[in-house]
Amino acid sequence: MSLESSLNEIVTVIKDLFTIVFTGVATIIGFLTYRRARATVLQPIRTEVVKKQSAMLSELLAVVSQEEIFAFDYVDIVSVNIHSILIKYGFYFSKQEELEELLKSKRHAMIPCGEDNFLKDFTLSQPFDSEQDREKDEKENLEIKRKEYEKAKNDGIIIINSIIITNKHASFSEELGNFVANPFMPSSIQENLKDLLQTVHVNLTVHLKYTLEEFIREYIKRHVSGDKPNFSVGGVWNEFNHKRFHHREQFDEIKKAIREHLRIDERW
Repeated sequence: MSLESSLNEIVTVIKDLFTIVFTGVATIIGFLTYRRARATVLQPIRTEVVKKQSAMLSELLAVVSQEEIFAFDYVDIVSVNIHSILIKYGFYFSKQEELEELLKSKRHAMIPCGEDNFLKDFTLSQPFDSEQDREKDEKENLEIKRKEYEKAKNDGIIIINSIIITNKHASFSEELGNFVANPFMPSSIQENLKDLLQTVHVNLTVHLKYTLEEFIREYIKRHVSGDKPNFSVGGVWNEFNHKRFHHREQFDEIKKAIREHLRIDERW
């Protein structure tokens, strides 16, 4: 092989190497330019998401900083349900009309807690039923209440198919539900909120139901024995408070997750 041919081959190899190097460098520069351009385009979106999340989480932080007993209105729920169930079983209070108006003003809705998990305490009248038909329905409902009272008196059978929730409780729970449904809420905090609301549901439909059944059973038993029993809402509340799940740890866990997400405790 001549010297000239060897030099030509070396020059060709060098050219190929430079071509590869320049192509690689151009590719890297192009990729970095694309990433920078993409970041520039997405930056306003990220900024907007961070802004929305910061405002929302700051609001949630204030919400879960409340005292859990008052936030979920547990004490008033216990009181409303005690009085409503005693009236249902035929007991009469002094100033009953005023009491019923007060209960009505606090009552938001009822949630089912019976074995079938649906509400049973309603009779639907037709739109244009006569007054006589409606009076008949009321008498039938009264008869049903008498039978339930007899079952409670003779056999200790207490039937509670629903728990009344107050306006305050419903408002707070709905507020938490709105945070859960917000698409900007971080998924981990969403799960914490779902667990919290599920725990509240168990407290009402299991632990409060059981506490009320125990109270009514004992109250009717003492009434039948000739005693004139008094009752304390505070006493029933203490029983329920002892049985229920408490939410302070759940509140603290949510607050911690929010503070970490917002980097509140980091040094800037």
